[in-house]
Amino acid sequence: MTDRWLSEVIDRLERSKIYLELKERATNSAAVAELLSAVNRACYDAFQRAKMAIRYLGEYTLHDGVHLFCVLDLMERLIPPTTLKNLSPLELALLILSAFFHDIGMCPAEDDVAAFKKTIGNYHQDETSSQQRLADWIRTSHAARSERIVREMSLNYQNANVSSFLAPICASHCQEASRLLDVPNLQINRLVGQGEYVNEVFVAVVLRLADILDFDVNRTPPVLFKNLSIRDPVSIREWRKHMAVVGRDVGPGKIAFSAECESPGTHKAILEYVGCIERELKACNEVLIRMHGLLKAEGISKSYQLNLPHQVDCSQIRPKVDRGGNPLYEYHDIRFTLDQEQIIKLLMGTSLYGNPVIALRELIQNAVDTCRYRKVKEQFWGRPYQPLIEVRLINDGSGDVLEVSDNGMGMDERIIKNYFAAVGKSYYRSKEFESENIDIRTFSPISKFGIGFLSVFMVADEAEIETRRLTGPYQTSDPLNLRIENLHGIFWVKKGKRDAPGTTVRLRLRENHPFIPKQEGKPDQHPLLKETKSIARHLEIPVKVVFGEKEFTVEDPGFVVGGETIGLARAHKCIDVVPLELDDPAGLKGKINCVFLKEDGAFTDVVELGYEGAVINGEYMKFYTNLRLTTNAIEEVSNSWDGYDMAEGFSIKFASQGRLSIKGIGVEDNLFLDVYGYFNRERGRGTGKLRWPFPVEYDLDLSGAWEINLTASRDKIVYDAAWEAFKLKFTEAVAGALVDHLAERGKINELLRYVLNKNDEFTAVFKRVAQKILVHRAESL
Repeated sequence: MTDRWLSEVIDRLERSKIYLELKERATNSAAVAELLSAVNRACYDAFQRAKMAIRYLGEYTLHDGVHLFCVLDLMERLIPPTTLKNLSPLELALLILSAFFHDIGMCPAEDDVAAFKKTIGNYHQDETSSQQRLADWIRTSHAARSERIVREMSLNYQNANVSSFLAPICASHCQEASRLLDVPNLQINRLVGQGEYVNEVFVAVVLRLADILDFDVNRTPPVLFKNLSIRDPVSIREWRKHMAVVGRDVGPGKIAFSAECESPGTHKAILEYVGCIERELKACNEVLIRMHGLLKAEGISKSYQLNLPHQVDCSQIRPKVDRGGNPLYEYHDIRFTLDQEQIIKLLMGTSLYGNPVIALRELIQNAVDTCRYRKVKEQFWGRPYQPLIEVRLINDGSGDVLEVSDNGMGMDERIIKNYFAAVGKSYYRSKEFESENIDIRTFSPISKFGIGFLSVFMVADEAEIETRRLTGPYQTSDPLNLRIENLHGIFWVKKGKRDAPGTTVRLRLRENHPFIPKQEGKPDQHPLLKETKSIARHLEIPVKVVFGEKEFTVEDPGFVVGGETIGLARAHKCIDVVPLELDDPAGLKGKINCVFLKEDGAFTDVVELGYEGAVINGEYMKFYTNLRLTTNAIEEVSNSWDGYDMAEGFSIKFASQGRLSIKGIGVEDNLFLDVYGYFNRERGRGTGKLRWPFPVEYDLDLSGAWEINLTASRDKIVYDAAWEAFKLKFTEAVAGALVDHLAERGKINELLRYVLNKNDEFTAVFKRVAQKILVHRAESL
């Protein structure tokens, strides 16, 4: 009669075919009966100890008694009846015991926990992180601990120490399957007792397969999930993955799962887990084949067949449906990936995003690219097209939403999967794009790296995209709706509602987003409008900006300079402003005002504005205020008596400044050295920039052959070989325009005399260009 205290375990064990087979053998053998009794008591101990796993692993999927019996059940489902009949009593016992003891290390002794706590210092300083570190330690070291616990047990059969066989089997479930035959303590034909052999490798194969297949809602009861307040993202993902599994079919030659997933993230996690199962099946099949070859070589005919499938049936892993019977989403294996080579190139010497407003810049750039692309396609097809870009800031009751829409080419599933979601790969830079547009050479995109969209997660945690691809003169793809929950999140994809080609991006902004107006009642000062004007500086495409009840259209204002320099010249007659227009079909357009000092009609470095004299300590002192021309600036210089001596001080009256755009998109960087930082001894800042012996005010747009490289955020200049080439070419262009302008005014000789004895990067170029131009003019005359 079974002890009452054992009945909690024995009653359930007697539902197992493996256990019943061992029990039947025990009726004819006292040794096996003794083994069966030892198995009963050991399983009871393991079952009770497993209840303690949740004490330290509250957020992990369950490793309690339910898991132990599920593993045992899966073992008997994997083993065909004929193989089960051929197993020895000890092999049967080892299957049962390994099911119950392989995870016993998940329940460490108090002494072990105390010892670990000492290694991480003051355990109570940060309870959450310490608990997580403890849980991680238990999980990663549990196999070795299980082996140690089992070795310390007293299990014997026919004078053989069963614990010594069981311990490496339990530890092996965390080792690579392909190496099971190489584990020193695992044998395929160990002799125990009177003519009985045991195949420990076979038991280890069955254990690891049954363990990995215990994958369903029983390991993650929903009521526990709700009441445990699980916070760890990995744990949440594991619990949801298990809870979605509603059915499982495991047997010889077949493994199938059924799941109803509430999100594509859970769907993806289940499929990834199934992939692990399939890799495990392949590895274990190979181990069994090698094992049987070794047994045959030893003249042993005993078969340990499992009849494992090569693949798992995933046909019934699907999205959950709503009350109307519609799936919550369409599953597509699309998420951000990295083109490693491009990312490495991108990160070398450059930084990513520093200003959250860059998110708006990237969205407008993307819209501009796709509209320009459609324009050249429509021209090629002979169809009219009017590009349109809209930027909206709306509040939907749940918070602010930034929406950027265009009527460009749009995207289809192929573009999304192969390029949009492949970080570092730009469709416009791909061979596919080149082959599709072999007859179109007039389109040059702004996008280079294919990484810009990531910047939206600086201001938002969720992005939604409605898009439809223009595939031909009168053809479009099906509309798509994408939702991306975060930077690392999987894409939700379902049918969209967009009628016309193009794309709309909606960002659910964080509470502290940069487009919140600082002053009410001044719509023309709204951050969204100001930033859009700064970004869409010289675009040929109008950009509509909408917020509240206000609507503005941002259009190219043309090239405007003179606000600062003209005012300066009016205040000081000694300041001469030379306006120049630059227009090179190769890609340089704009205006630049060069600022000089003149006295009595001649160019000079210093102009005295006034002075006063005074006698201090019996000595005559002159106090002056001058304007001085210096690198990229005009300074106001004055002196004063500090009580001991005369001291000179200066302030910047005007420094080189301007507006730069590339292909119409504004760039928040200065072509010229920041003299404010320079004179404040921040000499490392912008040292690769232009240094001219006079200041300028400019408004320029670069494209084509004049383009310079920008950082990934496209708001800072990269000081590379292209920049050095631009500096020389730009200096030559301005020097040439300056020579032409002054020659027409008859003042070129004055400037030449002024720069004759100077030696800097501009004047050197100026002298060379001036000589070339003047010689050419003389020859023309």
